Amino acid sequence: AALAACFRALESAHRIVNWYGARRLFDRRIPKERIETLVSHARKHQNYFAVSQLLIRAISSVDDPRATDVLLEMLNDRNVRIQSAAANALGLVRGGDQRVAVAMVELLLSADGVRRGISASRLTNQMPEAVPLLIDAAQGEDPGRRLRAVKALQTLGQSLNRPSGSTKARRRKSAPGQDNKAV
Repeated sequence: AALAACFRALESAHRIVNWYGARRLFDRRIPKERIETLVSHARKHQNYFAVSQLLIRAISSVDDPRATDVLLEMLNDRNVRIQSAAANALGLVRGGDQRVAVAMVELLLSADGVRRGISASRLTNQMPEAVPLLIDAAQGEDPGRRLRAVKALQTLGQSLNRPSGSTKARRRKSAPGQDNKAV
């Protein structure tokens, strides 16, 4: 009953009601048979990014390989916001699906700066599958793709060296004349 109410809220003419329905769906387990309904609502609300983003993330939580297929297809949508939400949702998928790693690396190596930015922040979840693809790209013909691949490998390497929970090492203050050391 609660799931049906969420889908009814997406049919409303009021954006706040749409958002509430999408937000409630995001918190629930979505049955596999509802993937297509989620996709149609995400496309319907593509001009209201907050709703479409929540719906696309809800698609990623469905335990069905078709969900990954749908998200991979959305990476090629005309709407950059749909592409971005799909890339973010795919980035939440922990490694294991080579198709996701290939798609994220292709986005990262794209000459289009917007598409690169979409992928860059989420590639670390696909790290084991992404590294060989990036190494191959770093040895390729196109100098632009080589440079982007090397930068991506550098970023992945740096993400491995960061202390967990922080982007910078914490430093303690030492007495004058002593070096500051990472804690």
